[in-house]
Amino acid sequence: METALRSRWFATGRAVLIGLAVAAAAVLALRARHGVETDLYALADTRHGGILRELADGMAGQGRVLLEGDDFGKLNEAAEAIRARFRQPAGDFKETLKFLAEHRAGLLSPEARELLQAGKYKDVSDAAIARLYGFVPPLVSVKEDPFLLATDYMLSMQTRRTAGWTLREGQLSRETNGVQQVLLTLDLSTASPRDITAFLESADRSNSNTTSFTFHLSPFTFPVRAWCSGPPFHAARATANATREINILSAVSLALVLLFGWLLFRSFRFVPSLVATLGVAFLVAAAVLFAAFPRPHVLTFVFGTSLIGLAVDYAYHVRAAGDARSVLRPLALSLLTTEACFAPLFFSVVPVLRQMALFTGAGLLAAFAWAVLWGEGEKRHECRFTGQASRKTEGRNFRESMVSPFKMLLVVVAACGLYRVRVSSDPASFYKPDSYLAESEKRLASCNPEKSGRFAFVRGRNVQEALEREEAAGIPGLSALIPSLARQRENVALVAKLHAAEGKAYMAKTGLHVAPPKEGALLDPDNIRDPYLAQMVRSMVVKGGIVSPYPEGFSSDDPNVVILEPKRAVEDMFATFSSATMKLLGWSLAVLAALLVGIFRRRSFGYVASLAATFAATAGMLGWLGVPVTFFTLLCFFAVAGLGLDYAIFTRSSAAPRVRQVVFFAFLTSFAGLGMLSFTDFAVTRAMGLTFACGLFFAWLCAGLF
Repeated sequence: METALRSRWFATGRAVLIGLAVAAAAVLALRARHGVETDLYALADTRHGGILRELADGMAGQGRVLLEGDDFGKLNEAAEAIRARFRQPAGDFKETLKFLAEHRAGLLSPEARELLQAGKYKDVSDAAIARLYGFVPPLVSVKEDPFLLATDYMLSMQTRRTAGWTLREGQLSRETNGVQQVLLTLDLSTASPRDITAFLESADRSNSNTTSFTFHLSPFTFPVRAWCSGPPFHAARATANATREINILSAVSLALVLLFGWLLFRSFRFVPSLVATLGVAFLVAAAVLFAAFPRPHVLTFVFGTSLIGLAVDYAYHVRAAGDARSVLRPLALSLLTTEACFAPLFFSVVPVLRQMALFTGAGLLAAFAWAVLWGEGEKRHECRFTGQASRKTEGRNFRESMVSPFKMLLVVVAACGLYRVRVSSDPASFYKPDSYLAESEKRLASCNPEKSGRFAFVRGRNVQEALEREEAAGIPGLSALIPSLARQRENVALVAKLHAAEGKAYMAKTGLHVAPPKEGALLDPDNIRDPYLAQMVRSMVVKGGIVSPYPEGFSSDDPNVVILEPKRAVEDMFATFSSATMKLLGWSLAVLAALLVGIFRRRSFGYVASLAATFAATAGMLGWLGVPVTFFTLLCFFAVAGLGLDYAIFTRSSAAPRVRQVVFFAFLTSFAGLGMLSFTDFAVTRAMGLTFACGLFFAWLCAGLF
């Protein structure tokens, strides 16, 4: 009767689990189309986090290309080919000039406005006469713009953004040490990563030979050198490298997992149940995550790979035991302690930590349920867990104490590296570009007159309010390119005074007919139809204000004007993350210690001591290896704590050799999966892989040490 009732409960549980898995698949299919967040600035809103995120969003699709060569004609051809390659409508400079000419009424260069405000009308007139006979032809008909005010504005528009550069045949160009340069700004938000990667490879090859260089852009080849800068190029290169590395490492990890599983079970019959456990765990975890967070952060899934180790442990122990019920108690204790380890993350102020807690917690429950309800037992190796270890097994065994000094020595030596541990929030420890992109960033940075890397953020309920505040503060940002409507109306009045004061004299000197200025359309940044100008506005306007290069020596008491230094703000943001994560880790350890004491009473010392030794040795090894402790490596300690307690619970629950063997191969499997991240090129995943590798090793080593 009892057996029949138990079988009925198991059948019901299996049906419920299958229903949950199907529902999870449906939720995931509906919600996953929103995609995942990949921007580091999206992790949280700290003091400048919101501004940083909006700044990053505005620049996410913006790339810049610097072309160098001896012949401007070839540079111009290459520039137009690049624009055509990425379907840039901004390449038609004539259309931009036409659009500006139609909205020229209130446009003045800062120099012309300053002269007119000072009443120096004759100086403006003399400058216009000199320009009439200069080398640069008027960009707007002198009949419509006799004083060449619109031409003066258009010529100075780009050079105000990038000092030392001039417009030549619609290209921003200059000559440096006999080398011609052309600077392109591209909107790559709709370009495919494959096209960007192919373009990068061609640009990289053009710089491989320092004596003769060619830039190949199918179907043309140009004798120019190309340098690429901006988030799209970094993202494309990082994605290509990561894809290649993940494919290789995944194949190696899979081969190792199969090898270790075969060595443990002497067959591959464990594969279906292991794959099913992992699949259900990730399916349920992802569905719950997407249901709660429409656009979760990609870092959650990187951290969620720790589910692999725990799911492998559950599947291996059930199969080795032959019956899930015989290992139900240690499995339940492992689940309980691991969930308690991640529980404090739910109370974090950092959204991504709450996402990690939800993803891992849901996945663990699903993996546990599937392993218990659907796990297949191993027939040849029957291994029963006692469920409650004797004091002799729980204490130090004399024979084991002969090996313990060597293990303890390893732990002590590793822990001695604590004095070398370095805590870092420097963005350079998160991402280091390859040599080509690093050199490109240096060269493109030299094109920017602002070397400090700081920005001025001017708040406003709308663009017009932000423009007016920017003008009042004297910041030569977007307002220096497109004045506010109020400023444009003032400019119209100044031009009328110029015509009244110098119109007749100007006609006498030049022979031109100077009619009173006609009312024309003003340039409204909220309604710009020209793609080139619209892209310029998008690069500087973010939600809640305008971001402009920081003017040297600028200071303001206006609370609506914020000086933003992205590098320092990123450091502050991740320092805040690290501090919050460290506190949560402390709470996790406190919760675990209380839970272990409540469950094991006096025998809890061994569990607490093994966990403390694991943490000390892991952190010490990071010190020996020179790996800084960052927000990302701190996250690994949560997973190490969960897996470490899992090893300790099963190691101390039974003295049977088969149990120790299962723990050992479960450790090797997790080590092969997570430790492989150590061989990636991306600094974040490499540091996390090293932390996982050290943590898992010492977690296994210390499982039965105390």
